[in-house]
Amino acid sequence: MKINRIKVRFVENLTSFNESKHYSFLTYMEDLQEGDLLVVQTRYGLALARFVEYTEGSDCVKAEKFAMASVDLSGFEALNEKHQKIKSLKAEIDEEAKRTVEQFKLKELAKNSPKLQAMLDTLDALEEELK
Repeated sequence: MKINRIKVRFVENLTSFNESKHYSFLTYMEDLQEGDLLVVQTRYGLALARFVEYTEGSDCVKAEKFAMASVDLSGFEALNEKHQKIKSLKAEIDEEAKRTVEQFKLKELAKNSPKLQAMLDTLDALEEELK
């Protein structure tokens, strides 16, 4: 296996790492694409970083630690998207249920109050004019 030299950009803001700066690492992985998430060794332990590019020679002289594994978040992202859709749909359902219950209550109350029925009829007519 050939050891490759790579540059990465950290994902999380670790105490002494700058998210916009590139850092050099070693790896055995040969098929990395720009933006791939990697697990890398740091003096603070393992961290997440995004692959930037393969490099050669003196450009990576400082590289001593390894990028050990590629991380695939596609499953997590799909589940997270579904969770967000569910959350949004539940909020819409709650809002529609509140409106429906309110309308039902008013219609039921209006059955026993001609004055309330007249007010609701007037409101409906005014709202219809605005459409």
